[in-house]
Amino acid sequence: MNAEKTDQRTQPIRDHLYASVSQHLNVTYVLLSPTFGMHQYTADYANRFTAGATLITTTTYPATPYLDHVKVHTPIATHNTGFRPNAIGPFLRLFVRDRVENLNVSMF
Repeated sequence: MNAEKTDQRTQPIRDHLYASVSQHLNVTYVLLSPTFGMHQYTADYANRFTAGATLITTTTYPATPYLDHVKVHTPIATHNTGFRPNAIGPFLRLFVRDRVENLNVSMF
């Protein structure tokens, strides 16, 4: 079967399931890159979660793609894209994990 036809046939089911889940589920995104493209992609999903979405990111993030109901926490100042080997060391991982746990969300 053609993948495009399958997508067209299953799209209404996926839309219904996504709309149902997004009204009842709180989601937390951790995005440690200030690049606009990464935030545009993340904002597309975060904006759909009307029950609540939280973003943990850098102080230099682009705020424009996010709607008002997305709660933003900016505990980290970074100016690189996150692709350098030293961009996220053990200290930063622990710091972010502690921030997530303080928000009373589970990390998996």
